[in-house]
Amino acid sequence: MVKKPTEMLEEEHHVIQKIVGVMATLLERLQKGEDMKGATIKDVVEFMRIYGDKCHHGKEETHLFPLLGKRGVPMTGCPVAVLTHEHDKGRALVKQLAEAVAE
Repeated sequence: MVKKPTEMLEEEHHVIQKIVGVMATLLERLQKGEDMKGATIKDVVEFMRIYGDKCHHGKEETHLFPLLGKRGVPMTGCPVAVLTHEHDKGRALVKQLAEAVAE
């Protein structure tokens, strides 16, 4: 069965949510003072940059959002501008995490 593009994006959201859950667990361990391997956090950063941002967000920004605009969904305000803002915020957070790991 061929999946609709929106179904594929939804599945990607679920994968990203799982990694965000892993990040929460890693944070709890760090807050408890547990020794963490930098490579683990670097892998999370790489996943979020490649899969989360370039692959998933790239599809939304390149294909989904323009299609929504063509179908009459406003590109400013909710939902497209809000989602774009969330993408930008996510990029900034991943950048901060990468910088923290580098230190």
